[in-house]
Amino acid sequence: MGLLGAIVASTVTEKISRRYGDARTLLLSSTGIAVAFTVQALTAPGWQVTWFVAGTLLAGFCIIVSYILQVSTQQRLCPPDLQGRVSATMSFVSWSATPLGSLLGGTLGTTFGLHPTLWITGLGTLAGTTFLYLSPLRHLRTIPAKAVAT
Repeated sequence: MGLLGAIVASTVTEKISRRYGDARTLLLSSTGIAVAFTVQALTAPGWQVTWFVAGTLLAGFCIIVSYILQVSTQQRLCPPDLQGRVSATMSFVSWSATPLGSLLGGTLGTTFGLHPTLWITGLGTLAGTTFLYLSPLRHLRTIPAKAVAT
């Protein structure tokens, strides 16, 4: 389901971004990731397994939308001679977090159980979006083509 969401996202991100603005779409997709993880915590046997399916579909969609917009912004703002370094640094930081998150998730799952860990993940991710809402991004419709000095 996550890959289905990702495929759909890859085909509609440009249209959504043009209609609502890339800054707003990035903010909304980041919030959508957090909501998706929180929705997965509602999963239970029977019909409630659909919460996991819906959360996975939404997460796959929002992760790809967010990634496309982040990389596009990075390429637009970064000078051409630095793009390789910036891309490598961003990849290193992003991929380095994966094993740490897996270790933390496994530890939380072992200590508290599956459902509490899903709630911690969802609510923790939702809390992380607070930084985006406190940033200048919330006032923008479109991210400027050139970096603005602050």
